[in-house]
Amino acid sequence: MNRSIKRNSILDLVKWIATISMVLDHLWVLFPEYTFVLRGMGRWAFPMFALMIAYNTHNAVQNNKTKTLDDYLKNLILFSFISEIPYQLYNQSDFTTFNIMPTLLLGFVFLLLAESKRISAKVSLILLTTLTVFFSKFFMYGAFGVLLIILFYCIFRIQITALQKILIFSSGVCAVIANLESWFEVRGFTQENTYLTVFNFALNSFIASVLMSFLLLKSPLIQLNFKVPPIGKSAYWFYPVHLLVISYFI
Repeated sequence: MNRSIKRNSILDLVKWIATISMVLDHLWVLFPEYTFVLRGMGRWAFPMFALMIAYNTHNAVQNNKTKTLDDYLKNLILFSFISEIPYQLYNQSDFTTFNIMPTLLLGFVFLLLAESKRISAKVSLILLTTLTVFFSKFFMYGAFGVLLIILFYCIFRIQITALQKILIFSSGVCAVIANLESWFEVRGFTQENTYLTVFNFALNSFIASVLMSFLLLKSPLIQLNFKVPPIGKSAYWFYPVHLLVISYFI
C-alpha cells in the first residue's frame, strides 16, 4: 500500500512540473523579451506528458484495467477536438500542426495495439505506423513525439536494468530530435541566436526526459517529505482553457 502512495505522489509531482512548464512555454507570446528562458523551460512539458501517458498506460495494462484504458481513449479523443480551436487561436497563424492531444492519442493507440495479441491489431499497427510517418508534419512533435511515448513505455515494460538505462538515454535523444525537428520546420536558421536556441531546446529536452523517466521508474523507492496535491482529470480541461485565456490577451 505504501509503495502505491509513493508512486502516486511522484506522478502528481511530475504532473505539476509538466503543467507549470507548459504554461511558461505558452506565456512567451505575452512576454517576448523572455522568450529564450520561457521556451527553454517549456521544453520540459511534452516529454513529461508523454511520460505520464506511458506510465499510466503501463499500469492499466498490467493490472487489466480495461475501463481505465477506455477512459483514457475517450478523453484523448474528446480533448483532441475540444483543444483544436483554442490552440489555433493561440497559434494565430496559418495551420502548421494540430494541438498536442492528437500526438498523445497516437502514442496511446500505438501502445494498445502493440500489447494486443490479435492479428487485426498487428495489421492495424503496421498501417498506423505508415500513416504516422507519412502525416508526421501535421502532428506536434511528429513521428518522433509518438516514438518518445513508446520508448517511455518500454522503460516500464522491460524489467532489465541495463536495457532500461539504454532506453532512458534513447528517450532523451528522441526528445531532442522531436523538439528540434518541429522547431526547424517553422523557423530554420534565420535568427542570430539560432545555435544558442538549439542548445537551449536540446539540453532542456534531454534533461527532462532522462531525469523524469528515471525519477518515475524509481518512484517506489523515493520518500517525499511533502504532500503533493493531485491534479486529477482537471488537467484535460486546463489545456484548452489556459490557451483561450492567453489568446484573449495576445
